[in-house]
Amino acid sequence: SLCSRMLGQRPSGGDGSVRHTMSPPAFFTNYPALQAFLLGQLEGAAESLGSPGEGRLHLHPSLHSVLALLAKLQPGVHDETGSLSTFQAPLLQLAASPVYAMREMASKALLAMTPPSEYMSTLLQLAGELPETRVPFCHNRLHGQLLQIRALLGRTLGTDGLAVDTVNVLVEKFESRLWLITSTPKCPLIGSAYLCVAAQLARFCTRSFLDQLHTSLMMELHGPRNRLQVQHRSVLVSHCHRE
Repeated sequence: SLCSRMLGQRPSGGDGSVRHTMSPPAFFTNYPALQAFLLGQLEGAAESLGSPGEGRLHLHPSLHSVLALLAKLQPGVHDETGSLSTFQAPLLQLAASPVYAMREMASKALLAMTPPSEYMSTLLQLAGELPETRVPFCHNRLHGQLLQIRALLGRTLGTDGLAVDTVNVLVEKFESRLWLITSTPKCPLIGSAYLCVAAQLARFCTRSFLDQLHTSLMMELHGPRNRLQVQHRSVLVSHCHRE
């Protein structure tokens, strides 16, 4: 209710959904004191996680409300003043939160606070930080990064004028991490998130990658059902078969 009054949300159709009518720059113009406050809350929560990949559990009672507010802002708006750039670093760090809901909300907030001109550079950064080999890594951080990639891709792939060369670099980075879904033991959350991103990028992926992914998923579908979620596996098998 408070967010609706602050952001000026109104129904967008007969389905009861709402449309966000205030962009981040407009929000901070109307409520300038909140910019430093919200940024401070994010930075404090990010710092409490410890070093990159550590992801210490330290609860911040206000963090979910801060992320929920930022996530409700209108995404896809150009940042003329550059004031949003300071929010991106702590939001990227919050991908390592040990709390699932915080990782999910951080991905939505990152989308709202990232101007379209920085979508691809942020995607390349996130994809480049995914572990390339079976070295020890923070599962929470990896899952959170995949959620952030999924959120940004959902917006990026719907825009015009995508640079093919840049998309190819992103796809190359993503394909080189196929081991995340083929290695043993598997993490269901990471596997599901990886498959969601693979579905988004499928039309750009190489035939070789899709064949390997298809083979892996078929083995999973005919094996024990306690690994990856069957629904996501079935969707990807069908999609890979059509390509």
